[in-house]
Amino acid sequence: MKKLTLTAIRNYLETLPADTNFDNPAYDGAPTTRKAFPIAEVIAELDTELNRGAEAKAAKGAEYDAARAVVMAELANTVSPVTIGELFEAVKDKLPSGFTKGKLQYGVIQLWKDVIDHSEDSPRAYFLR
Repeated sequence: MKKLTLTAIRNYLETLPADTNFDNPAYDGAPTTRKAFPIAEVIAELDTELNRGAEAKAAKGAEYDAARAVVMAELANTVSPVTIGELFEAVKDKLPSGFTKGKLQYGVIQLWKDVIDHSEDSPRAYFLR
């Protein structure tokens, strides 16, 4: 199910009274099977599903933010455009642990393209705008 659909369902459930219960379609009369689920529990489960992966995404964002500061400082000190390989060699010891050349390339080409441009002479050489 799409995240937008789950969000819409969750937002709708918020409009219902707090004492609402939903019948359990799997209820078989056994004492170990619940007859109904309270709305608060259903909303909590939807929240868990909607926020799944948020911690990993935040950690990755923090890693790219830390790398950005290092890369921008290095590019500010360069006089001519540099390739990703040259840039990586210059900053690899200052980058967060595990930050690879591929991640650097992704950051330069996709994430930081608003402040980094490629050279007209060589489309694989980059400089700070």
